[in-house]
Amino acid sequence: MKFRRTAAAVALSLALSAVSHADAPARPIFSNPIQLPTEQGPLLADEGFIVVKENRGKADSRDILVNYLRFRSRGESGRDPLFVLPGGPGDLLDRRDFAKKHYPHSRIREALYRQTAHRDVVVVNQRGNFWALGNNGGFEASRPTPVPGNDETKEQATERWKQSIEQTFKTLTAGGVDLSGYDIVNMVEDVEDVRVALGYGKVIMSGISFGSQWGLSYMRVHPENVSRAMFSGVEPVDYGYDSPQALWGVLERIASSAEKSPIAAQLPKGGLIAAVKTVLARLEKAPATVEVKDPATGKAVTVTVRADDFRALLFSPWRGKALRDSPAMWPKFVTEVYNGDYRYVAARKLQGLFPFNGNVNLPLVDISLGITAKRDARLKKEPAVALIGDPNFFYRSWASVTPTKVVDDDFRNFYPIEIPTLLIQGDMDWSTPLDNVLDLGKHLQTGAVITVRTGTHIVGYELQEFQPELSEKIAAFIDLDTQTTLDAAAMLKSFPSEVSLPLQFEAPQSTALYDRL
Repeated sequence: MKFRRTAAAVALSLALSAVSHADAPARPIFSNPIQLPTEQGPLLADEGFIVVKENRGKADSRDILVNYLRFRSRGESGRDPLFVLPGGPGDLLDRRDFAKKHYPHSRIREALYRQTAHRDVVVVNQRGNFWALGNNGGFEASRPTPVPGNDETKEQATERWKQSIEQTFKTLTAGGVDLSGYDIVNMVEDVEDVRVALGYGKVIMSGISFGSQWGLSYMRVHPENVSRAMFSGVEPVDYGYDSPQALWGVLERIASSAEKSPIAAQLPKGGLIAAVKTVLARLEKAPATVEVKDPATGKAVTVTVRADDFRALLFSPWRGKALRDSPAMWPKFVTEVYNGDYRYVAARKLQGLFPFNGNVNLPLVDISLGITAKRDARLKKEPAVALIGDPNFFYRSWASVTPTKVVDDDFRNFYPIEIPTLLIQGDMDWSTPLDNVLDLGKHLQTGAVITVRTGTHIVGYELQEFQPELSEKIAAFIDLDTQTTLDAAAMLKSFPSEVSLPLQFEAPQSTALYDRL
C-alpha cells in the first residue's frame, strides 16, 4: 500500500531526526521480566524503560526515561505488535493496574489477555505524567486553597490553578527540566523509539481518548510503520478543544432517551433540556444559598450555588462504579435541581468542581496541540456557548504560561487516511463527543465507524460487557493477519454502522443524590 505523507509530516520528521531512526542505533532500553495476573490466566511481560532525548530539537538535550510495558504473545511470534497508547493526557497502564478491582480494570485485563493470543502488546506511557514510572517526579501542581466563603467562581479557580501550574513549571525548570520537550511532537517520537528499540517493523496502533489523538499524530508522521489502527473515544488531532455544540448534543441525546424511558412521567413536564435552560436562567439571575453538611468534616456550612457550578456537573453529575452510571443519573440530577434541591450541587462544590487533578502534562501536551484558527473561530460562534459557556476556558488561560511549542495547522488539519482504520464511538460520551468521530470518519479511505447508542467514553469495554460478539469481531480485526480469506477493506465493510446498549435511568423519585454522598 502506498502511504501519503503531508509536507508537515515530512518536515516534522526531518526536524526531529538530526540523526534518523533508520541510521541511528536503537536507543538504550532497560527491562525486567514480570508475570502479571488476569482473571483469564497469567501474562508474561517486560517492564521497561527507554532512554530518549528530553527535547529532540536541541542537540545538547539531556536524556530522560520513558516507561513501557510489553506483554508477550501467548501464541506465535513475529506478527505485528499491538501498540496501546493511554489517554488523558495523564492516564497510564502499568503493573499497579493488575491489582485494582474497580471497573473497568477487569475488562482491561480481559482485553489484554485476548489481544496477546497472537501477538505482543506494547503500552507506551507518557513522558511528563507524574503517575508513570521514570523521572516524572515534580510534574504535579499543588491543589490551590479555595477562596474563603465557599463561593469560589470558575474564573477564580482557573486563575489559582494557573498560578500553581506556573510555579510548578518554574520549579521544574530550575531543576534542569526542559519543559519545551514535553509536547506531542516528542511523544510521537517516543513511540517510534520504542518501536525501533524493540525490533519491530510495522505495528497496529490503538488508543482511547487522547491515546487516539496521540496515535493519529503518530500515523501522520510515520504512516509507513502502521499496518492498521483501531481507536475509541476518538479525538482527532485538531479536536483537543471541545465543541460546545457537540457537547450540548450529548445532553440532548440523553434527554431524548430518558423521555422515552419508563421514568418519563417523573421528569419535568417541559422536558429535560427546557429544565436545564430554566435552571441556568434562574441561577444567572440569582445564585442560590444553601446550607449543607461538608462531606469532609460533617459540619454544617453555607454554600453559594452559581450557574457555573450547575454547568460543571452537567457533564459528569455522578461518580458511580461505572462511567455509564453518570448519564444514567443525569435525568434525576437535572430534575432535582429543577425542583429547587441544590444541596447536591453545593456539597459537590465543597469537594471541588474544577476539572483538573494537577497533572501538568495535560496543559503541556494539550496546549502543544492547540487548535486551528478556522475551527477556533467556529467554536466561539456556536449557539451552545450561550448555554454552557466556553468548555476550553482553562486552556486559553493557561496557554500564556505553558512553554511547549504549538504545532502548525498543517499538522492538525484532516487529510486522507489510507491506513485501514476502525473507529468506535459512544453517543453519550461527553469527553469526546460523537461529532468528533463523524468528522474524522469522512477522511478514512479504508475504514469503518461504529456508533454505539448509549455508549460512553470507555465504549470498548462496554462492548465487552454488553455486545461480546461484536467485541470479538473487533479483536478479529486486530488479528486480521491470522486470516487468509478476508482483507481489511472487506472486514471493515462488514461492521455495523450502529449498535445499541441497554441503559437504565435512575428514577427521579428515588433517594436524593445529596443523601447518597
